[in-house]
Amino acid sequence: MYIKTGPCFSPEEVELLRDVLDAAWVKLTSKERSEFSLSQVAEHILKLAADSERDPVQLREYALRRTRERSAWLELTS
Repeated sequence: MYIKTGPCFSPEEVELLRDVLDAAWVKLTSKERSEFSLSQVAEHILKLAADSERDPVQLREYALRRTRERSAWLELTS
């Protein structure tokens, strides 16, 4: 049986990703935080980290950009 697994992160990488998530969450507006969960923002970070990105600034900015794009899209469609 074949079981697909996702990327594996070292304890140091997990700590980095957690710090990036905290930094991204703080940068979101209260409106954005009310529209999205912490786990949704984390998904963006993990997606880029799965492609081997480890620069915290790049990870944070990617998560913020994707979250804000989604927020704008929601505004346009409501």
